[in-house]
Amino acid sequence: LDHGFSLSSVDCGLTGTARYVTPTGRVKDLAGFRSVFDLLKDDLAAAVAARPVRSTTALGRIAAARAGIRDLSEIGATVRLAGEQTLADGVRVRREIFSFADGFPVPLVTFFPAGTPTGLILVTDTRARTIHINRVAEALASGRAIALVDLAAGGETGTLKHAFYGNSNADEEVAVMLYTLGRSLVGVRAEETIAVAAHLVELTGLRPVVVAHNRSVIPVAHAALVRRDLFEGIEQVSAPNSWASSIQTSESIPMANVVHGALLDYDWTDLVVAFQTAPAGTVAVTNIEKGTDFASVAITVSVAMREWGQTPGGAQLTVALAPTVETNAVVTRTFELPQSEEAQSVTADFTGLEAGGRY
Repeated sequence: LDHGFSLSSVDCGLTGTARYVTPTGRVKDLAGFRSVFDLLKDDLAAAVAARPVRSTTALGRIAAARAGIRDLSEIGATVRLAGEQTLADGVRVRREIFSFADGFPVPLVTFFPAGTPTGLILVTDTRARTIHINRVAEALASGRAIALVDLAAGGETGTLKHAFYGNSNADEEVAVMLYTLGRSLVGVRAEETIAVAAHLVELTGLRPVVVAHNRSVIPVAHAALVRRDLFEGIEQVSAPNSWASSIQTSESIPMANVVHGALLDYDWTDLVVAFQTAPAGTVAVTNIEKGTDFASVAITVSVAMREWGQTPGGAQLTVALAPTVETNAVVTRTFELPQSEEAQSVTADFTGLEAGGRY
C-alpha cells in the first residue's frame, strides 16, 4: 500500500522544527531521559544483588536448565566412523561424524601421535578448523592427541545459504531460529561438546583440555561445569566479553551467545571460575582479614561449599587463630555444617583468651 510513498514529497502543513514534538526533535535530549541500556543496567544490578551464593553443583544444574542442556543419555548422539588412516610418520587420523535426532551433524577429526598419547586437546571454534594446523603439529610433537570439532553452525556446518540480515556471523541466523523455538544455540553447542568429550574419554581414556575460541567459549563453559567429570581444563582464546560487561558498555550481544534469563542466576564467566575452583571438600571463607591481631574476639564466618563431593552428610569447619607470639598456642573452634546449597554462617567465640594474648 505504501509503494512509491515518500515522506519528503508529502505536504503535511508543517516545515522545519515545527514538526518536532520535543524541543530538539530528539527524545534523548529530554530531562530525565533514560535509554533501554540504562534500564538494562538497573535490571542487571538488581539481578546481581539478588543472587544467592550457590555451590558449584547447584550452579551447574541451573546453567543446564537455563541453556536447555539435557543429560547425556537424553542427547541421543550417535557416532559414525567416516575414515581412518595412518600417515608416514606414524600419526593416526580418525574422522567421525556425530548425528543428533534434533540437531546438526557434527564432524570430528582426531590426530593421534605415533606412540601412546600423554594428553588430549579438544579444539572448538566457529571458524574453519584448517586454521589450527600449527596447533595440531605442536600437540603431536609434544606427544598429545588433538581433536578438532565443528560445532553447530560453525566450520563445515556454518556455510549456510542465507545470512541473518547480512550478519557476518554465519551462526546468527541459526541462533535466531532456535531462539524462536525456545532453544539456545549455546545449549545446543554445549550438548554437542558434552557428547564429543564423552566419546573421546571412552575412546582414549583421557579427559580433554578444551581450547575454545571466540563464540564457542560460552557453550564450552556451560558444558564443562555441567559435566566436570569429562573435562581436564579450559583454555579461552579471543573469548567474548562477559554478558554483564556487554550491558555495562552498551555492547550488542549476538544471539549466538545468548542464554535467555541466565543473568538472573549467573554470568557465563562465573561458570569458568566455578569450574576452576578448589577440589571437593574445601570451603570458601570470607569476612576475615588475614594477618589481623586478636586479643579477645568473636568472629562470624560465612562459608559456602563449592562442591560437596563425597561428603553427603555435611562437612566440618575449623576456625583457627594462629599466635603472633611464641608463648601462645593455636586456638581452634570446630563446627559441624549440614549439607546445604546456600551459604551458612557460624560464630567462633574466642572471647576469654589468656590476658595479653596476640593472635
